[in-house]
Parts: sequence; C-alpha cells; structure tokens
Amino acid sequence: MQVAIYATEEKRRRTGFDHVLVLARRGEALILRRDRINACWVLPEGQLARGQSAEEAARSALGEAVGEAVFDVYPLCAYGVTEENGKESGGFCYVADVREWPDEAADEARAFDRLPLSSQMDRPALILALHKWAGEWFDARITLERLGQPAPF
Repeated sequence: MQVAIYATEEKRRRTGFDHVLVLARRGEALILRRDRINACWVLPEGQLARGQSAEEAARSALGEAVGEAVFDVYPLCAYGVTEENGKESGGFCYVADVREWPDEAADEARAFDRLPLSSQMDRPALILALHKWAGEWFDARITLERLGQPAPF
C-alpha cells in the first residue's frame, strides 16, 4: 500500500475523494473503533453523501463511533491510497478533540494509549502516515515511537 498526503489547499483539485477519516483523541489516547465486518480496529470513517460537506461527514462518522460525546473537528489534509492491486481511493482527514465521552466504556470504540498490533488494525500504514501529519494537533507526549509499541492484551 502506498499513501500520499496532500495539503488542505490541494484537496480541492483532487477528484474521486469520497471518504472521510477522523483522527480523534481523548486526552492522550487515539480513538479507534472496531469494524463490524473484519473485527479490526479502524479510525472513525464515513463516506461523503451527495450534498454533504466533508466536515459534516467527519462529525457524523465520529458521532457514530463514540455516541453522545462533545468534540470539535478541524480539517487536516487530503489523502490518497494505492493498494497493491492498483486500486486507488482517497478522502479527507479531520482531527478531533473529544472533551466529553459518557459512553467511553462502549465496545465499539476505544481510546488507545498505544496502537494495537498491525495485524489487528485495518490499513496501519495509513493510520501512521496521517498521525505523523497531524503531529501538531496532538500532545507532544503522544509520539509515533510511543504509539508504535504494541498494546498489551
């Protein structure tokens, strides 16, 4: 898999970008949700509906993942992914700071101090590339080195 990150200004020139990913944090932890089909941990994500803005899709995707929560979202970048079979996809990435999360004990989403093993994540290369790009949005204590260590299970 190859990942390309585009500055926010470039995203208007990209076509075919119909997905939204959200890098959300709760305190010092990155929020991932459990995919219902393959049981891997993924970033909250959604698909742009006709007439829907990318920010609306990001808010909806994060709301579905964390339930009743108080959060702010900010545009980060656009991204493109080329799979090993040549299939291309792309979308927009937003960052979010979850301030209140009453349903934090829910099974579908979890805040990770350390990322799960790569084998337990969907598209780990994309998650790490976006996290690196979002470094300025996250607390300096959350570094790629720290998040790169497997979490104990």
